[in-house]
Amino acid sequence: MKLIWYNSITKCYEYGDTKEFRTIKSNLVDTSTITILMEFSQNNDMLAQKVISELNMAKKESLTA
Repeated sequence: MKLIWYNSITKCYEYGDTKEFRTIKSNLVDTSTITILMEFSQNNDMLAQKVISELNMAKKESLTA
């Protein structure tokens, strides 16, 4: 399973598998700083990268507005 999550430490939306998410989360002092936004049961790398790109772009634009 692949996930998209928001990491408030890096201030970016990220994509990876559940193992990668758990590893990142286990290294955080405050686990509430990382939130799963979407789950993909299949490997949809193109769709996930498009979603992440749009989310990060929208976040960047909202910060500069």
